[in-house]
Amino acid sequence: MDVSGQAGTGVELQLNDYLITTDSDATIINFSAHTYRRAALSEGQITDLVTDLDKKTPTLITKFEFDTIKVAAGDTIEGRPSRHYQLKLDFHLFQPDSLNVLKQSSSTMTTDYWVADLPVRFNNPFIGFAFPKPGYSPGLKTWIDKIHAAADVVNRGTAVKYEYTSQSQIEWPRPLITKRTMDLTGCTPKDLAPSLFVIPPDYKLSTRGAGPGGER
Repeated sequence: MDVSGQAGTGVELQLNDYLITTDSDATIINFSAHTYRRAALSEGQITDLVTDLDKKTPTLITKFEFDTIKVAAGDTIEGRPSRHYQLKLDFHLFQPDSLNVLKQSSSTMTTDYWVADLPVRFNNPFIGFAFPKPGYSPGLKTWIDKIHAAADVVNRGTAVKYEYTSQSQIEWPRPLITKRTMDLTGCTPKDLAPSLFVIPPDYKLSTRGAGPGGER
C-alpha cells in the first residue's frame, strides 16, 4: 500500500526518521544513527495518560465515552464509505511540585475518527492510541479495558481521518489547548520491495526504549 497524506502538527518523527507500521506494530527507524525503536507516537491525551500510568503517577480517570452509535453512519472519504466514531476522555494526574506536594493537573479531550476499509488494513499510528504496560491497579482496570475496547473497534478498519481537541493543566493560569488533525489520502495498492519492511542488520535498538505503551 502506497499512502500519502497530512499528519498535522506535533508529530514525533524527525527528519532522520521513517516509520514501518503494520496491523500489530509500529517501528521508528533512524537512518542517521542506525537505530530503531518500537513505540506509540506521542499523539494525544491517551498516549500522555499511558505514559503517566507507566510511570506509576497517581491518576484518576473520571470519564471515558466511546460513541459507536450516534455518529456511526460516517461519511464518504475519497469515494470510500467510512465509519465515524467519537471518544471523550477526562482524567486527573497528581504530580509532586518543587516542595514535593502533590499538585493536580486535569485534562479533557474529544477525538473523532473516520475509519474506512482499505485493500490492506493497518493500525494508523497517528491517531493517539497507546496501552499501559502490565501491572496497573485494579481500580483503573475498568477504564483501561474501555480504552482497549475502543481501539479494537477503530482498528477493525484503518483510520483515514482524525480530529483531536484537548485542554490540559486546567488548574494552571494558562491551560494548554491542543488541536491536531490527520488526513490519510492517496491510498493505492502497490508492489513494494520486502526489504523496505526489514530493519537493517547493523541497526541497534535505541536507548530511548520502547516509549509509552507496551506490547498488546
